[in-house]
Amino acid sequence: MRKKYSVILESWGNIDYRQDPNAPVYGVPNKIIQVDTLEEASQKVREYIEEYELKAGNCIGGYVFEGTKQIASISYNGKIWEEGSEYYHVY
Repeated sequence: MRKKYSVILESWGNIDYRQDPNAPVYGVPNKIIQVDTLEEASQKVREYIEEYELKAGNCIGGYVFEGTKQIASISYNGKIWEEGSEYYHVY
């Protein structure tokens, strides 16, 4: 059965460490995963961050889509920001 949401997980270089902010962190794959709930999306974002030992300067969190429409962003700390909320981040 198809999952309800797609989540984009990405990293990028941190200019504070002379890394390229336009390129993924070396050895960290960008991913698109499928989840059923926003809570599961938040959990998967935190797992990605922890697995690759990313810091806040290397990863904003995740972007959640339902079909082609972005419906939420997830902060580095796992907080879910739905469209229209204060810290909603557009992909």
